[in-house]
Order: sequence, then structure tokens, then C-alpha cells
Amino acid sequence: VQVSYLQNSALGDSIIAFQDFIRDYPNSKYINKVYALMADLYMTSKNYRAALTALETISNADKKILDTKQYLRYQLAVDAFVQGKMTEVIEWSNQVINNAKQPSTYKTEAYYLAAQAHYALHQYPQAVEQINLYNQQPNVKASENVAMATYLKAYALFNQKNYVAAEPVFKAFIATHPATNLHADALNRVADCLFHARQFASAIELYTQVANLKSTGADYALLQNGYAQGLLHQYPQKVDKEDAKHDIRSTRATHSSIESIEQRGNKNYINKINKCERYKAHNTNSLHAKNTLLKFADTRKK
Repeated sequence: VQVSYLQNSALGDSIIAFQDFIRDYPNSKYINKVYALMADLYMTSKNYRAALTALETISNADKKILDTKQYLRYQLAVDAFVQGKMTEVIEWSNQVINNAKQPSTYKTEAYYLAAQAHYALHQYPQAVEQINLYNQQPNVKASENVAMATYLKAYALFNQKNYVAAEPVFKAFIATHPATNLHADALNRVADCLFHARQFASAIELYTQVANLKSTGADYALLQNGYAQGLLHQYPQKVDKEDAKHDIRSTRATHSSIESIEQRGNKNYINKINKCERYKAHNTNSLHAKNTLLKFADTRKK
């Protein structure tokens, strides 16, 4: 609390009076009560650090005091997050977790807050670990952050290029939260996972779905669609193996049908060129468009 504030408010006068009492009567039987009252005043002024300091001085703290201290630690973690001080977020969150005698809302949310901080610091394995601990809490279903925790974990895995693990987590988010504004983004990331697995046909299906939603990420989906269709030409045997078997069985393996399957990649490559050129004209200011067109240029050289 700033001195000017203390000197010019009734709240400040009360805190000064309590400070004088503590200085003059440190062994008084009322000392713990004075510290508790001071903490209340600091909390009123949102000076959580000073309030926690006051409560830490109380000996033989009861459950109410212990719960209040947990509240203050959590608030300090939140304040640090708002200020972008991610290392402090982790430190305060760990204090909440380590001082929890039993499951509580503060402990559960501290895991999620720590995960966000680790993610912001690009510490993706630690972010995944914190989300896993968050999900193990007995009261996690009551948390408002379950959906975003799933989303955060998926991205933490994705940013580690662990696409095999990220894909089902993104799918879980989509299945349980289909109406969120992040739906299209999650679909794009599932498509990206499939893309990295060279499952281009499946990726194209999802990119098309996102493009049809006309939402954020549609331009990226359109261009990735074109890029993936071009890559079908580069890996036709790997991508279309099962499709080829099905087509051959259904058409009794005529020579013409086999040639048609082998030429499918060439047609997709032409589609890719048309799509990329067309969307280039309409999306030249899009970061996604520029990145994908660079990939396209590299592919055309091959």
C-alpha cells in the first residue's frame, strides 16, 4: 500500500493503527486478530501480497485463515498472469498446489494456470504434464476451464510435433464442444495432423469442411486443400492404396480402371494449381496464404 494512500484514506488510517499496535504490543493476546484484520483491509484494497504477508505471521492459523491464504496465493498467480509474468505465475501456482491439504478449487485451477504459463514460455512438455494433473483432480468436472484445458493440451502436443498424440485430443475437443468459436481452428489442426501423416485425402475432406464454414482459418484451409491435393500426386501409391484395392475389386481389375487410379494424382495436382492460383488472387494479404504459396512454389519445382 502506498504511503500517500495510507495517509489519505480511512482504510489507510486503520492499517497504520494496526501497524502501530503490532510494533508496540508484539506479544499481545490480540496479535493474531490484528493480523487477520489487517489482511482483510489489504484484501479490500486488492493488495494481495501484503494481505498474505500479514496472514503468514499468524501462529496456529485456523481453517478460515488457511483457506484465505490459498485464495491470496491464487490471486497473486492470476495477477502475475495478467501482467505477463509467467515465471511468477508458475511460482505462485506451485505454492497453491504445495500448500493444499486436500482437493480444492484453487488447487485445481492452479494446475490449469500453471499449464498456461508453461505454454506461454514454450515449455510444452510441462504444460501437458500440468493439464494431466488438472484432469486428475476429483473436482475437475466443476471447473469452467475443462474445454480450454483440452484445447491447450492438444496445442502443446501439436507444437512438439507429436501429431499422432495431438490428433485425438483435438478430436475430443471437437466432439465435446462443437459450438465453440474454436471449432474451425480445431478442425484445421486435425487436418494438419492428418496432413503430416500423409493421409492427404482425409486432410482434404476436413480442410474443405472448414472452408465451407466461412469462418476464421478458411483461407488457410482452402490453400492447404490445394497443397494437399498436389501432394496426392507425389505419394499416390501410399495414399490411394486402399482406394485402389477397393476400385479394383469393384471393377474386376480392368486395365483401364487401374490406369484411372494411377492418374488420379495428376488430376489432383492440376486441381491444386488451380486452387492455389485462384485463392492467391483473393488472399494475398493472408499470412496463411503466403506460407502455403511458398510451399506450393517448392512443390512445383519438383
